[in-house]
Amino acid sequence: MEKITIKDVATKAGVSISTVSKVFNNSNEISADTREKILQIAREIGYSPNQIARSLRTENTKVIGLIVPDSSNLYYAELLKGVQDIASREGYAVIVGNTNEQEALEQKQIEAFQSLQVAGILAAPVNEENYEKLKVPVVFVSRCSSAYRERYSYTITNDFKGATLATEYLARQGKKDIFFLSGPRQISIAAERRDGYCSSLKKNGIPYNPAYIYWDNLTMEDGYQRFWQIHKLYPGKKGFFCSSDNVAIGVLAGAREAKLQIPEEVGIVGYDNIEILQFLDYPLTTISQAKYEIGAQGGKILLERISHNYEYRYISHITLVPELVVRKT
Repeated sequence: MEKITIKDVATKAGVSISTVSKVFNNSNEISADTREKILQIAREIGYSPNQIARSLRTENTKVIGLIVPDSSNLYYAELLKGVQDIASREGYAVIVGNTNEQEALEQKQIEAFQSLQVAGILAAPVNEENYEKLKVPVVFVSRCSSAYRERYSYTITNDFKGATLATEYLARQGKKDIFFLSGPRQISIAAERRDGYCSSLKKNGIPYNPAYIYWDNLTMEDGYQRFWQIHKLYPGKKGFFCSSDNVAIGVLAGAREAKLQIPEEVGIVGYDNIEILQFLDYPLTTISQAKYEIGAQGGKILLERISHNYEYRYISHITLVPELVVRKT
């Protein structure tokens, strides 16, 4: 199928390519009748202007970037939807870059977005320092380390609170051995959730054992492998507080394969409350985050910065409250 071009629109409308270009760049040089005729023809033949290319030509960008660890993760997919809904209302396109929680990839994504002259960036950062030299507005979503919270806008969840809810739930089940399957040690939410986990252990009179914290868990496979590693070392009753629902699904698969009673022998709490959890044949208990709202609120803050040309000192902070969603684990 051949690509529809601006020349096709101009030919069908009987006008010059320049006239069509002026219509799509909102020039006031074109009459209302001609504008409507060109737009109608564009709709009929399926022409859509390349927003990014137009931005590069005009240096008047209507594109924002979103940098996340993994856009295929259902948590970030829902966050992206929140960003896109807000951006589209204001006529902005959104481009997405993935870091895989790797700082080198994050730097490459930032460089790519700079070359595309994005109007601003939303990011779930691996290392906030990578964003310090940017000349465009930056808003952090989902995470922001304490060292940067006075200097950047952000929309986040209270991850300390979320971790206490998860750990206390497992403690109420009577679990004394509670394992924390964290994400990468270097990201800010890992430290906040670890602190919440430790605080809850102390509150419930459970001794802290640093060997019960396992780092760098991101996928279902990570959760599955960690379960078997831990189960062989600690065969008794235990609880798993997982850094994400994907990791928790892997733990659940391992526990069922081991034919353990859930939650009597193994308690499991995930994090994020992705939609698929409630439709599993054994629904998971989890900590719910307002994923869509994090993205939407972050998008609103960023677009306000862009549209009002706020200086760097303009800061907005939104911290949302997580909830424990109890199911069968």
